[in-house]
Amino acid sequence: IKCEECYKNGQYFGKKWASPKVFLPSQPELSTCRKGRIFTIDEMIDVIQKEGYDPTQELDIINNGKYKIIREGHHRNFAVAKLGKTLIPYREEKSKDNRFTIDSKWLYGHEWFIAQDFSYEEVYPGIYEELAKKEIGEEK
Repeated sequence: IKCEECYKNGQYFGKKWASPKVFLPSQPELSTCRKGRIFTIDEMIDVIQKEGYDPTQELDIINNGKYKIIREGHHRNFAVAKLGKTLIPYREEKSKDNRFTIDSKWLYGHEWFIAQDFSYEEVYPGIYEELAKKEIGEEK
């Protein structure tokens, strides 16, 4: 409904939407729990519960051809996930540059935001095995 309102009023809104489960964190869980630029994750959850999600507030992600990695918007993504919402808008930059790393400890640390029994293995089969090899230097 909010997207329709934006469209009718000639306002910008996010055109690409996906599940918060597909976006991988590029920071430790503790950073997501701390205050972001404006809100803590709990404050973000409160705002979304009261006002709904603002469709103009896209996640900023890197798509390296295999994974969608959050560059900016961890609080928004995991607040939406914690609330059980199934879609969030995003904009992506396709890049083979691995400036944004993925660490298995960060994935494990963020899974509980999404659901008690969620694992990133559901979305990206073999991701933990792949990361374990990289973390111990078997792949370059």
